[in-house]
Amino acid sequence: MSALEIVLSRDDGPVDAAVFFDSAGTAIDLVQQVERASGGARTAARWGITELRSGSAIVVAAPIGENQSADLAGELFVNGVRELDHSARIPPAFTLDVLRGLLRMAKEVEQGNTIRFELVSKDSDPGAGPATVTLDLARHARQLLTARHLEFAAVQGEIDRIDVRGSKREVSIFDTEQNRSVRATFADSMLPAVVENIKRRVAVWGLVRKTAAGQILSFQIERLEVLEDRPLMSIRDIAGIAPWWTGGEDPTEWIRGRREEE
Repeated sequence: MSALEIVLSRDDGPVDAAVFFDSAGTAIDLVQQVERASGGARTAARWGITELRSGSAIVVAAPIGENQSADLAGELFVNGVRELDHSARIPPAFTLDVLRGLLRMAKEVEQGNTIRFELVSKDSDPGAGPATVTLDLARHARQLLTARHLEFAAVQGEIDRIDVRGSKREVSIFDTEQNRSVRATFADSMLPAVVENIKRRVAVWGLVRKTAAGQILSFQIERLEVLEDRPLMSIRDIAGIAPWWTGGEDPTEWIRGRREEE
């Protein structure tokens, strides 16, 4: 079982206790979000403190009880922080909320703090080393959060999670093309179809917001079709399944026109 080491330090004096505990709490919350987004568990594992050290302010936390999906989430989180430091691409299982959480932590870095994470395991060799929240990471996260590239597109995958608490109508679809879960929203009228097809492979299409690199940030489902055991189809093929739906007009332009009319 792996543990997550969270380190907060300053070169010019002691670490503010409130900043340390807030940053540590945010880090655990982000790992739990990654676990849910990865499809490993409907309810994220609880994490407990196993060690506290001074010098720098250091806390080591681990999942309470054996939990493979939580261990994987810790690994995805640390690797994702490292990847986001190098490029403006959303790491596997990272959501927009995870990006926003890292931006909150980056504000402390702007104030002179250093925040880093590292996986600690007694059963295996050390991994790739620590991952640090940097100003480059913050710049890349902002680029991803401000992306406004809209188009009409499709996703194929398995519906692995649904959230209908209160007024929320969100579903998680494991995208077989990008090998990551895509969070999508849908109208109340689609709720029966979504619930009926949980854990089934589907094709959904609608208005998508993407990064400049083509990664999906948000998805408003307009239509859903069960694929069963049919081979995977390209987005172009799916968009052309029902030409009568758009009257022969380009799907992207058709959906934009409908939005403008609303």
